[in-house]
Amino acid sequence: MTSQEIARPNSPTGMSWLVSLTLFVGIASVVTFLARDRALVWDEGMTLQRLDLLDDGLSRLQAGEIPFDTFAAQYWRFSRAEPDGHGPFYALLSWAGHRATRWILPLPLAYRMGSILLFSLACTLLERSLRPHFSPLARLSAVAFMVTMPRLLPEVSFALIDGPLASLAMIALATFLRAVDTGSTRWPICFGIAIGTAMATKLTGWFFVAPYLAWLASTFFDRTRSWKFSQVVAAALVIPATVILWNVGWWPNLVE
Repeated sequence: MTSQEIARPNSPTGMSWLVSLTLFVGIASVVTFLARDRALVWDEGMTLQRLDLLDDGLSRLQAGEIPFDTFAAQYWRFSRAEPDGHGPFYALLSWAGHRATRWILPLPLAYRMGSILLFSLACTLLERSLRPHFSPLARLSAVAFMVTMPRLLPEVSFALIDGPLASLAMIALATFLRAVDTGSTRWPICFGIAIGTAMATKLTGWFFVAPYLAWLASTFFDRTRSWKFSQVVAAALVIPATVILWNVGWWPNLVE
């Protein structure tokens, strides 16, 4: 592989996106097949209760029965039904997966499709982020090891919190690497959304940002490796905005 090929592996060609689409569909199909016969686990019940609450609120909001501030306060709220309390992202993800697949997939598999599809997207983005640095065999091997990891696969196969959280961590890594390689501002924005969503979902997500801050500090004087100032500003603005967006309890009173 020549240096030119390494420097420009992600040109927007049809083949490049076809490979990514094939990888996404393949991972989603494999994980869905493996998750098809898994019984409900005890804390999935909390997710399903949260999902039903969101579904009821969205239906009433769409029908005009309640105003948005009532929906935000009563149906989208930070939940303490779980032992530690969590934001609504994971339940909304499960709700979206159920809505999209309930016509073709049985329960409880349809509830789990949101997590499975997010994981498939994370693996696909990770493979794309590795293209400037590794061969196709190395990239696909890395993705295969992620998909078959015994500890990770069960997490993403249930309608729980930690599976989407792991996928968000992978998306954050992939978008961070793309920001380093391209110098584009759009990737720090995507990074900020992933990190902010993780922070708004579970306390563990607040620790995700630490290694990236350490990396930026260590490369501060090496402008060939570090982010541009505009990229840092973009991520610094998007992260707190995303956290606030997901946690409506931090919003001002929408009525007053």
